[in-house]
Amino acid sequence: MSRGQPPLYLCAFGASTPIGRDMWASAAAARAGVCGFREHPFMVDTAGEPMRIAPAPWIDFEVEGVERYAELLLPAVDQAVAAWHGVPARIGLALALPPPRPGRTASLAGDLLARIANRYPGRFGAARTVEAGHAGGYVALGAAVADCAAGEIDACMVCAVDSYLQPETLDWIEGCDLLHGGGPENNAWGFVPGEAAGVMLVGGAEFLQRHRIEPMAAIEAVGIGYEDKVLGTDDPITGKGLSQALRGPLASLGAKPSSTTWCAT
Repeated sequence: MSRGQPPLYLCAFGASTPIGRDMWASAAAARAGVCGFREHPFMVDTAGEPMRIAPAPWIDFEVEGVERYAELLLPAVDQAVAAWHGVPARIGLALALPPPRPGRTASLAGDLLARIANRYPGRFGAARTVEAGHAGGYVALGAAVADCAAGEIDACMVCAVDSYLQPETLDWIEGCDLLHGGGPENNAWGFVPGEAAGVMLVGGAEFLQRHRIEPMAAIEAVGIGYEDKVLGTDDPITGKGLSQALRGPLASLGAKPSSTTWCAT
């Protein structure tokens, strides 16, 4: 989206997290300081202690692979779809997924898109997937903004879902010295593996008027940058990619003191 183009608007949200089965419950729990951490029922770390994780408590641990991703994502999509009352429109789908790693099946993207198509037949047109790591949701949002600005679609369902709870993924996290814990192979400054899904429906002013949707916010610009120095290397991390991501949106905003910039790395 370049300067001078009309903004897109956030039309609806959806979420599914370890601390809430929808966006509102998750937001309330986060504000209350609920973390959702618990001990894994069978995975142990190198110290022999149960791994600390943040699972969605309504999904059984026996549910794995694409089925687990679907149980996280589809309820979140349901929440956002509820704002769109089915009037014909050209709706795109941009889905952010984790990059290839141990425990993630190679067919995840295609399998998950098939689940979405089966649940919402005929609802979405062109679909794309993004496998870009932690900033994948912003990359998907950038693609949605570009497609809407080009007039290819009227609105886009931007989705992101991830789960670190596959046993192979947990072992890989610990092997990378990123698992939070107290064992000799664990990192006291590491993270607690979890899972979640988030969805936002974005569209232009005409789409909002047609569907009588009250916008939640306006998207003026999206910036993407790539770090060439990352965790796991000996090189100092200087934030070059973050600086790159900020330059574009800040330049397009111009003198707008009330604007807010969201960043992800």
